[in-house]
Amino acid sequence: MEENRCIKNRKSSMAMITETVKAGTATMCDYDNPMKKIIKNHIKIGTHTCVAQEINILPLNAFKIPLPIGELYPLDVSIENSRLEESKKLIEEYNNSYNGRITCMLGPEAPDRVTKGVLSEVNELSKKFSLNIHMHVACGTR
Repeated sequence: MEENRCIKNRKSSMAMITETVKAGTATMCDYDNPMKKIIKNHIKIGTHTCVAQEINILPLNAFKIPLPIGELYPLDVSIENSRLEESKKLIEEYNNSYNGRITCMLGPEAPDRVTKGVLSEVNELSKKFSLNIHMHVACGTR
C-alpha cells in the first residue's frame, strides 16, 4: 500500500516538474511524502528546487475512513515521528546539495495535523539549521 502511494506521488511530482519546466520555470518547491524518493525527479531533470518532507500525524488510510462532517480524523504518533526523522535525513543528505541547486525546508503539514511537541522541535531545527518552514494554516475542521 505504502509503495503504491510512493509511486503515485513520484509520478505526480514528475508531472508537476514537467509542466513547470514546459512553462519556462526551472525553480520550484516540492512538498510531499516520501521526499527522499521524490527528490530523485529533481535530480534527474536538473531543476533548482526547495523540498520539504511532509510531516503529519495522520495514519496512511486517514482519507479513506468515512467520517461525518465535523468528526476529527484519527491520529498516529508513530507516523509523525517517522516523518520527522525522514525530514531530518532529507536535510542532512540534500540541503544545499548539487552545487546549491537543491535546498530544504521543514514541512509540518498544519497545526491541526501535528502535535505541539513536533511543532516545537521543528522550530528548534529551523533555528539550528537556518531553515524556513512551509506549513499550511489549517487543513481540517479540528
